[in-house]
Amino acid sequence: MYNFTSALTGTVAFTLASAPSDSNMHEWMWSFDTGSTAPTVTWPSGVTFPQDVTIEANKHYEVSIKGTYGLIASWG
Repeated sequence: MYNFTSALTGTVAFTLASAPSDSNMHEWMWSFDTGSTAPTVTWPSGVTFPQDVTIEANKHYEVSIKGTYGLIASWG
């Protein structure tokens, strides 16, 4: 679990320590806040989210990736 301690801005690319795979089922979790301007985010390649992910300004996000599947929750 990793928690970014300052609001993310600009362009952010999240990468994983190893390639996502259904066979290894590694799990990654992190949280972050956005400031008054939402960052442009690039998610790890090979990860599928159940919905389109739109990052908005002034929100808190929790991200969980297990294997090749990702979930994201947000609130203001």
